[in-house]
Amino acid sequence: MKCKQAVLSLIVVVLSSLLVSQQNPDQSFTYSLPGLKGGLEIQMGSMKVQGADFRPGGDGLKVLAKDNSGLVMTLFLEKAPHKGSAVDCRDDWWNKTKKSSPFKREDLKLSEDGQMARADYFIREYKRVKVNQKVVHAYLTSDEVWVEIHLSKTGYQPSDPDPFASVLGTVHMLADYVPGTMDYFQWGTFFYRDHIYAKAAVYYQQALDFEKKDPKIESSLFRVLVDNLGMSYGMSGDLAKAKETFDYGVSRDPVYPLFYYNLACTYAEMNDLSTSLEYLKKAFEHRDSVIAGEKMPDPRTDDSFKRFRNDPSFKETVRVLPGLAP
Repeated sequence: MKCKQAVLSLIVVVLSSLLVSQQNPDQSFTYSLPGLKGGLEIQMGSMKVQGADFRPGGDGLKVLAKDNSGLVMTLFLEKAPHKGSAVDCRDDWWNKTKKSSPFKREDLKLSEDGQMARADYFIREYKRVKVNQKVVHAYLTSDEVWVEIHLSKTGYQPSDPDPFASVLGTVHMLADYVPGTMDYFQWGTFFYRDHIYAKAAVYYQQALDFEKKDPKIESSLFRVLVDNLGMSYGMSGDLAKAKETFDYGVSRDPVYPLFYYNLACTYAEMNDLSTSLEYLKKAFEHRDSVIAGEKMPDPRTDDSFKRFRNDPSFKETVRVLPGLAP
């Protein structure tokens, strides 16, 4: 299934909104890992997420964030190798870090504060270039998830205020946190972004299952979730599940045109032209209900309809579709 999906252009925006609120710096966000209890609650302040990588096995997450002042954060979540305190996590991870890092550290200080263990130090220069970088590695744990927050600020002066307090002061480990709809939505989007559709379908389906039991996400995210789940099934060859997913989308949101459009694509892949054309007509009847920023795809250039491009009924249906450019 190679149906062109207009909502694909929203993936980066959706992923960013799932990772962290870019509009409200005081809003907390919780990071977690699939199937594991425990989550990290944090406020990003002025930092914005630059990228995120999710391990294929689902046992690790890395998030990079920066702000305009030069503050950089790299956040790591991993499946806990065993139960242990923040100090145990620091003893394990910090010992590996200090052996592998090429930097000359000064003023190293190890400390503990509540849930958190820290390693703070200063890098005066690197490769004979002055960097004056203040660095902290902060460690937190739950029984099932271990966390490292690596913060750095280049151009730091000893007289400057603590550049990390505004972030670390918001950090809390939620030992009993259980991942839900938005967590699984986020993980599915990581794989969808990287075209690993079978894996994306696993996490998107779990997100939709949560949503069915307890509907709570706003309409545009629901549309993206259903579209991406159906597309993930279709791209990985499970057309029956793709059809089931888009049918459910129509049952919940009967005016959203891409549910109909993707059903048209699915039936086209099933070689059922007559049903495909009926859904194609419905899609363009509802064309004005796209998400802001979306555009209706053009079936004439869509690979799902490639086998039918010279079929008279396909050509005539497409010719009279409302809103489609000549």
